[in-house]
Amino acid sequence: MKVNPEILKREKINIYNRDFCAHFLVPLNRCRRSQPMHVSFPWTCHEELHAYERCQHIEYVKLMHMFATYVHGFSCRRLKEEQRKLKGE
Repeated sequence: MKVNPEILKREKINIYNRDFCAHFLVPLNRCRRSQPMHVSFPWTCHEELHAYERCQHIEYVKLMHMFATYVHGFSCRRLKEEQRKLKGE
């Protein structure tokens, strides 16, 4: 994490949002809070929202890549073990 846990607590970031993209969530929430109540237009915090969503997407892609590598490695190992068993019989 690039943000100090004390800052996250002070900014009232929920625990489930304290991930690798929390450093983008802090300015996004500040921008959202700076808007008057009941007037939340989609274009008001567009840059901050885009940066946060892009970070979330990149982290998701990294996670899926790691998962696919793990599953592929597991299936390759399993296939090799099955081939060894067939050769041994």
